[in-house]
Amino acid sequence: MPILLVHGAAHDENCWNELVPELEKHDLEIHTLTLRGHGANKKYGYHVSMKTYAVDVCKKAREIGQPCVVVGHSMGGMVITAAAQARPELFKQMVYLTAFAPPKSRTRLALYAKELAKLCPEHITPEPKLDFFNGTSSYDANTSIDMFYNQCCGDLQALVERNICPQPIRPFLSPVSWSEKHLGAIPKDYIECTQDNALPIKIQRAMQENMTFNRVETLDSDHSPFTSMPDQLASVIAKLII
Repeated sequence: MPILLVHGAAHDENCWNELVPELEKHDLEIHTLTLRGHGANKKYGYHVSMKTYAVDVCKKAREIGQPCVVVGHSMGGMVITAAAQARPELFKQMVYLTAFAPPKSRTRLALYAKELAKLCPEHITPEPKLDFFNGTSSYDANTSIDMFYNQCCGDLQALVERNICPQPIRPFLSPVSWSEKHLGAIPKDYIECTQDNALPIKIQRAMQENMTFNRVETLDSDHSPFTSMPDQLASVIAKLII
């Protein structure tokens, strides 16, 4: 069974390094990609949009050669939503991993995130540093650890240096919408993470009301279970595969 892993904001495909070998233990065929404008896949920030991301995912899915299971993490939930709406025939199943699951109407991630934040007024999300010249934003190491890796062990500084990269700004302002005819016809599941400091569990559960999810699995994890508990995450993903 081919699985395509789609990373979230300010990350690239290196974030899956601990998870891939765990998934392969379940006889799964794993594919990853780095979205344009992230990591080594260089692209001027203002030239990257949510549509750019969707094209990247659809291109990779076509290369796989058969309908695949696509897993979207965090912002990657918006990305796989846009990709599946554009080319639903490429995807057999969708798994949202502590991810944004937008409503059907045209949704811009930046505005939607602010709306969702009202559900958790006690939760303060640090503002990233903006680079208007390059059209990107970024988080420093301490902020990245607190938000993304608060339950991870080992050399967290090295983890940040490997995984964290500048995030193009424009995709956060690009609208995403979907329909029952396209995305609605694809089976969907959600993996929620109860110790997430980037997307608190209350926000994750609110977004689960936007789509019909066949199953919801719960991990007592931070925002990055692919690093903090890759073996448990792999088992949950394998369990969800149709």
